[in-house]
Amino acid sequence: MLNHTKKTFLFIILNVLFHNAAPAQEITLLSQLATSGAAFGVDYKDDFVYVADWSNDLTIVDAADPYNPSIIGNVGFDGSGRKVRIFGDYAYVTGSYGIHIVDISSPFEATVAGEFIRSSTGGVYPHGVDVKDGKCYISFNAMGLYIVDVSNPENPVELGHFDALDWARDVVVVDSLAYLLNLNNGGSFSDALQYLQVLNISDPNNIYEVGNWTGSNDYAWSNSLIVREDHAYVLGDNGLFVLDITDPTSPQTVGVWNPGGWNFRMSEDGDLLYIAKEGGGMKVVDVSDPTNPTRISTFSTFDYCADVAPRDNLVYIADGDGGLLIVQHTFAQVSIDIDHNEHWNLVGLPLEVEDSNYQTLFPESIGGTLYSYNGAYVPESYLTSGEGYWLRFENSGSTTIDGIPINELTISLSEGWNLVSGISETVSISSVSDPDGIIVSGTLYGYDGAYLPSEELMAGKGYWLRANSSGSIALIGN
Repeated sequence: MLNHTKKTFLFIILNVLFHNAAPAQEITLLSQLATSGAAFGVDYKDDFVYVADWSNDLTIVDAADPYNPSIIGNVGFDGSGRKVRIFGDYAYVTGSYGIHIVDISSPFEATVAGEFIRSSTGGVYPHGVDVKDGKCYISFNAMGLYIVDVSNPENPVELGHFDALDWARDVVVVDSLAYLLNLNNGGSFSDALQYLQVLNISDPNNIYEVGNWTGSNDYAWSNSLIVREDHAYVLGDNGLFVLDITDPTSPQTVGVWNPGGWNFRMSEDGDLLYIAKEGGGMKVVDVSDPTNPTRISTFSTFDYCADVAPRDNLVYIADGDGGLLIVQHTFAQVSIDIDHNEHWNLVGLPLEVEDSNYQTLFPESIGGTLYSYNGAYVPESYLTSGEGYWLRFENSGSTTIDGIPINELTISLSEGWNLVSGISETVSISSVSDPDGIIVSGTLYGYDGAYLPSEELMAGKGYWLRANSSGSIALIGN
């Protein structure tokens, strides 16, 4: 019989987060790990989590088992670790005096590769960082925006500088534009307004403003910024603003949500914002309708929720003296429609579901007609992801299956013919990971009243596939 490993844990199989507008969903604490400093920033790469750990600088955590994370190392530097963002094989840590670039290509041997220092003891620290095409863009609070060549991380070179109107809190670069978020527009706190500058950075020696946006003093002090396609998301102490930036020279407010927070991140599909709300814990806000941001859940942390890093249906939380928290959520429900023909069809299970009985999944199917293949046909009652099945229907039609997406799947093949199925999205057979070369080229066949050669595995469909020997293959989505 075809065997496979669906996942090590449910929470690590997703590469893209899906969401359907739904009532508040459950968030469950999987683990809490004390760090030696105070967890103030967090990011991840693969199964390793990187914590900007204040007095302990950068702490590295092996989180392959989210229930039992463990500290594997620490990278020290002058000053304190305040925020961390990962780009490629490097962690960019904002410290007391500048940016520390840490080589994390080997997490167990991580080391500082280079530094860009522009402050001193008692000075102002950088807050935001973005890296694009070998250039690092740093919002350096009262010192403004710096553009730094980091093509050689061991030798960062300043390329340009721009004096911001007020404290430069965060920066996001899109093509030749830098969206620079200021703490406010330069006024006193009682009458200050959030302020976003849109800068042309095509020439680092001649940076100039092409547009701007001013918020409301009801939500004074800006902290963090996200730019995604036609919208920018500005997070302040007391409010979240959603801006239409279709015309970057004139950003317009289209939605507001109150309260705000300190740091935030966005799900890969752009529908959810995870907001670190300091003493208010983590807020989850649905922005699938940019004009109507809506909170759908809150998770109370132990101390000071300073930063968050969502990963599929996990979220890593930097919680100050509460350390690193790893939580799991259930926001990932999605629906997939599967068409079927009259009589026999090859089907598969493309989602994680609560009940995989074929009559629950395919209520219009004919009873007693679900078969798997193990050198011979075997009658079944339940579907397993990765396996293909024959199933018969009286009439053609369509079935909708609801569940949690599967975007990564390891399948064990037997020598000869196998009935298999794919994941929650279409995967090209050419992109399937086949380290031992066991797939026989040109032997993927679907069925549509007759066998048809195929170059891809579609969600919910079954396929014949031949292997020249027993072994494993892996399907990985985008």
